[in-house]
Amino acid sequence: MGTVIDVQIGALEETRKALHEELSVIVGAAAKLTQVVRIERIVAAADFASVVATAVAETGRGGRRPAGEPHILSVPGRTGWVMVLHPRLFGPGFDAHIRHALYWHELTRLVHKMTFPALLRGKVDRERVLMGELYRAFGEYDAARKAWAWRDALVRDALHEELSGRAVDDFVRSLAGQAAVALGHGREDMARRLNDTLRKDGDVAGFLSVMRGMVVQRTVALALAWAGMDHAPDKALEVAGALRDGLPVAAQPLLSFFRSRHVSGVTDLREGVALLDALWQAWGLHLADGPDGVTALPVEPF
Repeated sequence: MGTVIDVQIGALEETRKALHEELSVIVGAAAKLTQVVRIERIVAAADFASVVATAVAETGRGGRRPAGEPHILSVPGRTGWVMVLHPRLFGPGFDAHIRHALYWHELTRLVHKMTFPALLRGKVDRERVLMGELYRAFGEYDAARKAWAWRDALVRDALHEELSGRAVDDFVRSLAGQAAVALGHGREDMARRLNDTLRKDGDVAGFLSVMRGMVVQRTVALALAWAGMDHAPDKALEVAGALRDGLPVAAQPLLSFFRSRHVSGVTDLREGVALLDALWQAWGLHLADGPDGVTALPVEPF
């Protein structure tokens, strides 16, 4: 049985038909991946939360839900994934060219779920934390590069169109935004204060509750900024310069690692754990194994 397309938005039949045709493109492309991942249903939802809740209730296998409402959320269905599209995707801030990249980004994330090695349950130690965040960051880098490349090829070779001005602006704006988060202007001072406090009072739990989230956010943003920079260097000259000047030396080996794994398709990322650890220490987070689990050491000097 093929993928079901359920368009619940659009007051006019003509609008619904156009959206159905748009989604048929991603369904056709996803059909080539059925040995890895199967899309049971794509829903252009009028009520996002309700559709997600119903899909989860049907199987009881919703998994961990992200905070807020993402543009696209995929939940396990009976025979594959149910991909739920938020109605904001079809509002004035988006067009078909932007959406095509988002569709493929989500599809690549699902492929990663099936192809990345599973992190076995057990004691959470320093290496396990770093490994999990390394896969998250690389997954975003790889998905973004593949999504933009697929979208650009579709627009150029299948639709025979120029990439829309809105899609170009969205790409440039997103790239600049991710780079700004990654560079973390002002966060170095916060990291120094947190490390000074940790050195004085030894409150590891308080330190990690703030510092880990900040560093993880910067890491994912950096991965996405790198992906944009590598996908369209001509549109990323200013961002590339800012990243080159503003990132610690430890960032470059991690970027080279991401690039090599993206090209090779190798999903074993263990060699990158030390590279991520070095970047995190340069940003002020030094994880270590303690008697009660993961702890943190003050970064000296910082």
